[in-house]
Amino acid sequence: MPVQANDLAEIYFGLVTEHGSTDLSFPNSLESLVHNVDCIILYGCVLATELAKHAEGLAHNHKDFPPAEKVDFARLAKADLIPEADEIDRAAFQNLNVIPDLP
Repeated sequence: MPVQANDLAEIYFGLVTEHGSTDLSFPNSLESLVHNVDCIILYGCVLATELAKHAEGLAHNHKDFPPAEKVDFARLAKADLIPEADEIDRAAFQNLNVIPDLP
């Protein structure tokens, strides 16, 4: 049986139903999605920075290697597009012996 329009609105927007219940599946899913995208951005920037540092060390130690590419996230940081690391992120980086060097 198809879901009625009023029921869809209650589900999507987390409205209180006539029975007094609230379905927060959709808003919680959106919140989780935003959090995961923020993690992907933050961890991707940290990973790119760490790989660039490693490449720079290799290029310095092996003169026959090409120069390492530089990463610069200053414009992204200035536009506030890189999420801040929270306590859980900082603990994860510490466990990996990684000190994020982001602008």
